[in-house]
Amino acid sequence: MNFFQRAMCSVTRRKSKSLILFLIVFVLGNIIAGSVAIYQASMNVEAYTKERLGSIATLEIDMESMMQAGIFQDIEPISESLADEIGQHESVASYDYSYSTNLTSDSLDTYTIEADAEEGGFVAGRGINDAFILEGSLLGETVDFQEGNKTLEDGRFPTQEELDAGSAVAMISQQVADLNDIVVGDIITLTNEVYEPQTFDMEAGRAAGMQNTTQDLQLLDSHDVTLEVIGIYENTSSSTSENGTASIEDYIASMSLNTILTTNGVVKAELDFTNDVSLEFDDTYIARTTGVTPTYLLKSADELDAFQADIEPLVPENYKLVLSTDAYDSVASPILSLKSMSVMVLWVACIAAILILSLFIILSLRDRKREFGIYMAIGERTWKIIAQVFVEICVVAIVALVLSVFTGNMLSKNVADTLIQNEVTTQENVVQGPQRGGMSFNNASLTISTDEIIDAYEIELDSMYVVTFLTISMTTIVVATIIPMGQVLKLKPKEVLLER
Repeated sequence: MNFFQRAMCSVTRRKSKSLILFLIVFVLGNIIAGSVAIYQASMNVEAYTKERLGSIATLEIDMESMMQAGIFQDIEPISESLADEIGQHESVASYDYSYSTNLTSDSLDTYTIEADAEEGGFVAGRGINDAFILEGSLLGETVDFQEGNKTLEDGRFPTQEELDAGSAVAMISQQVADLNDIVVGDIITLTNEVYEPQTFDMEAGRAAGMQNTTQDLQLLDSHDVTLEVIGIYENTSSSTSENGTASIEDYIASMSLNTILTTNGVVKAELDFTNDVSLEFDDTYIARTTGVTPTYLLKSADELDAFQADIEPLVPENYKLVLSTDAYDSVASPILSLKSMSVMVLWVACIAAILILSLFIILSLRDRKREFGIYMAIGERTWKIIAQVFVEICVVAIVALVLSVFTGNMLSKNVADTLIQNEVTTQENVVQGPQRGGMSFNNASLTISTDEIIDAYEIELDSMYVVTFLTISMTTIVVATIIPMGQVLKLKPKEVLLER
């Protein structure tokens, strides 16, 4: 009878020992399986979320640090040359930079979100503020369109010839188009109103509730800007909820719906007009910034951190490099907590499995010293005895682990759901206000909420989970089996047989 046959006979004859081993491996296997399932699901959600957030980087004014330092003027604008220099980085797939300004209109209504006292929220509707954001671009199909944050519903993008010439063409949001009955081919009229330069008193501003109004300012000059509507776009991440109410984040995101996309040449001309009129009125006037707002689309989200490290030395003072994935930590805290916990439990379970199984095997070997001594006395090699013990353990362990694959997966779903809900409840108790709902990025063009991330969290029974679980479990069992084998190597047949 070879060692494999002896191992199988030992498993069936020593039923109590085999049952105890089975229970130990099964319980520990469920813990390991659950930890692996939760960790894998967390990694999948992380990949999904970062894909949703995109691989975008942008240079923005660091308002927080400026407020702390009390800086409100003399901010050096970002030049086109700097934006181009950063755009040459090997990780950048494409980039865009834009000029922007605010224009009014007597003939167009803006699409805004108004407070609804009865519902306790906000509803979409016609706004009382007629200011539009006029935003230029270096590209016809901007980064937002490339990333899927905006989709072209009708019409076309500006051609390269129109971009180079600074042609008076425009793309408007679907909401503004519907509100004003505008179709592709229509001509819209905006007004650039230049008021007397305003000196802002920080202390007075605080006392007045930080209100900003032009009612008390003198209108210096104005002129109309006519644009041909060549396209209508949909802001895919700025829609309101089905019941007509919207969150604070939707309110912020709706500002982008009033953004009219045009060429940089059109916007620069309006900035020059504002500066010329203001300087004519007051020669001490500091011209409005003609800097650009650059946005970079990277080849992969995995390159964002390396890109940030390379570009940080080039970032001007009072600016910061904002990554699309910066939003992840703030909205995915329940998942991050679950991921950290699963890693900790996995390590504890593996170490506990090694200790418990090693102790069980040591005690088992002590009870079988005479059996092994007889094998050695009749000429059986030591490695075959070790192989027999290893086969015995593996046969029982494999059966227990196969069952653990399914039971551990089911248990992990219930545990994960409970832990996520507890984490969300804790977060709601600590965080008040709009921070809970989500995070916006790049002028509210992209919004993703904690609820979306939780909905995407799903524990699946797939091949990767099975392979990972069995690899970790079998490695743990092999290590736990090797440690006690020193007892077998020390056995001397004569001494063992003489013992009573």
